[in-house]
Amino acid sequence: MLMIALQLLMQVLKLSITIEMMNILLNSLNQLNLQLKISACDPPVIPRQRRIPRRLSDGTSQHQFTTVEDMHRKEYFEGIDAVKGELERRFRQQNFLFAQTVEKLLLDSANGKSVAITEKIQEIYNGVDMQKLKLHLQMRPDVIKCSLLDGISIKKVTRVHTIC
Repeated sequence: MLMIALQLLMQVLKLSITIEMMNILLNSLNQLNLQLKISACDPPVIPRQRRIPRRLSDGTSQHQFTTVEDMHRKEYFEGIDAVKGELERRFRQQNFLFAQTVEKLLLDSANGKSVAITEKIQEIYNGVDMQKLKLHLQMRPDVIKCSLLDGISIKKVTRVHTIC
C-alpha cells in the first residue's frame, strides 16, 4: 500500500519538474501576495553579487542570474530533485523492504491467501518455531472472521493495525 502511494508521489514529482509548473507556482504565490495585501513585502529581487575572497577564488567569474525567475527556477528544480532522491533513498533500504515483506505476509494470511515464509524471515527469526507460525498464519482468517471491530465484521484486512 505504501509503495503504491510512493510510486504515485514520484509520478506527481516527475510531472511537476516542468517550467510551466514552476511558473504556475510563482504566479499563484504572487496572486496570494496580492490577495493578502502584504505591503510590507518587497517584490522579489536578485541578491547582490558578492566577491569571493581572493584566497578562495580560482580566477573565474561567478554565475549571475539575469532574472528573479531564473534564480527561483534553479531552486525549484533542486528542491524537487532533492525530495525525489530522499524518497528513493528512504524507501529502498533493505530494512524497509524486509518490513514490507513481513507486512505482506501478515495481510495475505489474514485475508485467507496462501502464504510462504521466505528464507529471509526464517533466517532473521531463527528462534521461532516455523511449523507453529505456519499453523497460526493458516488459522488467522478464521480468527479475523470471528472478530468484530467496533461492532462491524471485518471483510478484508488492509492494514496491520487491524490485526494487532
